[in-house]
Amino acid sequence: PSSDLQDVPGQIERVPQLTQQVAELTEQLAGIDNTWKTRVQGMQETLDARKKLVDELEARTKALNDQLADAQGELRSTQARLGDENKQVMMRYMVYGGSIAGAGLLVGLILPALTKGRKKNDGWV
Repeated sequence: PSSDLQDVPGQIERVPQLTQQVAELTEQLAGIDNTWKTRVQGMQETLDARKKLVDELEARTKALNDQLADAQGELRSTQARLGDENKQVMMRYMVYGGSIAGAGLLVGLILPALTKGRKKNDGWV
């Protein structure tokens, strides 16, 4: 009959030990669960903060792009005005130059004609 006995304790003797082991494992699992919840919450907060930062940066980029477009439009307008002013200045210089050339031509034609009539004959020719 001693060969019929088992070395392993019976179920009644093992129930308190297994109950304690279940309680310990449940406690460990709860600790792990709390740790993961804390980590996930931290990651979620970091993700939310980064999303907010991305949104702010996108808004700032849009505002800067709008300012750039406005500045480029103003630059084109100013360059067009400057081109028109340069054309006006060139026309003014041309008119002044033409006036001076015309006056010089008239003086060059009239002055010799006036002096020709007053020439004295010295007998040289």
